[in-house]
Amino acid sequence: MLGLLLLTTMMGDNRLNGIISALFGFAIAMVGVDSVSGAQRYTFGSPELIGGIYFVPVAIGLFGIGELLYCIYTGQHKRQNERVQFSFRSRDFWPTTKDFITSRLTFLRGSIIGFVAGVLPGSGATIGSILAYSVEKKVAKDPESFGKGEMRGLVAPETANNAASAGAMVPLISLGIPGSGATAVLLGALMMWGLQPGPMLIDSNPDLVWGLVASMYLGNMVLVALSILAIPLFVKFLDIPYRLVVPVIVILCVIGSYALNNSIIETSMLLFMGVIGFGMKLYGYSPAATVLALVLGGMAESTFLQSLIISQGSLSIFVERPLSLALTLIMMTTVGLSVAIKVYKGMKSKKLASNGVERASH
Repeated sequence: MLGLLLLTTMMGDNRLNGIISALFGFAIAMVGVDSVSGAQRYTFGSPELIGGIYFVPVAIGLFGIGELLYCIYTGQHKRQNERVQFSFRSRDFWPTTKDFITSRLTFLRGSIIGFVAGVLPGSGATIGSILAYSVEKKVAKDPESFGKGEMRGLVAPETANNAASAGAMVPLISLGIPGSGATAVLLGALMMWGLQPGPMLIDSNPDLVWGLVASMYLGNMVLVALSILAIPLFVKFLDIPYRLVVPVIVILCVIGSYALNNSIIETSMLLFMGVIGFGMKLYGYSPAATVLALVLGGMAESTFLQSLIISQGSLSIFVERPLSLALTLIMMTTVGLSVAIKVYKGMKSKKLASNGVERASH
């Protein structure tokens, strides 16, 4: 919930649109069977919706099909791509000293945000990357440069993505709770070998635990080597005409959603969400907030209801313990700072405008 709150409060002038987008995601997450009462909600008599709406067709529809429709609507598909000659021997391939200096704080912020998102079960690399990009764009003095190849806009989400992968290992090794889809698969593999992740795993199998830690370092080094060799090949894809790329992307999106459950309902949901994503992109709403709300909605609802059941309906359970009180204060502080920053920027812009008018009059 803190991650979703951070995202919706970083929408700047479109904060209301961000909140509406998040509420739309929560509404999607409520489709299916109530985890507490077992009652069906918003299924409209359709047995296909009893299991709820899955994350994959919604995400692919909003970000994939919706983006394609927006590009076609704005005429970007008619633009001719410049031919790019690129190799790892090129001078522009390697980051410069200036890039390292300007991105050092971005690297630090992205690492912290990604690691925290990875530690929280249910968050993962997706939330970490989006939050890191939003934070970096918010603190930048030139946010309009983001989305145009700005180095900080590349470093922030990629750093958070890598940090989240490492952070997801923390709840797996310490508590036996997978923090992401990949660690859930790893949990199953460990249990197949008779190993139970948790506090005792470090004592009983220290070689395995430290081997996992070492594999993260080794994996990053191998990934760097493969990326250096593969990036020039990936750049060649920019030479492919847009009219050939669009059908391939649509086919892959449809196959990906259909293969989830071999159900046509997922494909229909994909196309429907594609139209919704196009409208959100066109009118300034946030598909990212919708996806994050969908990811966190079910978990937030079940834990909220469980807390109310434990406290017999009393809301004091959210502030009576130090940890819950700290989280509540953090959320309130986040909202307060967001409002204060917006008010300060508004007053500053008005002051600059008034000074400009006075100078013009003189």
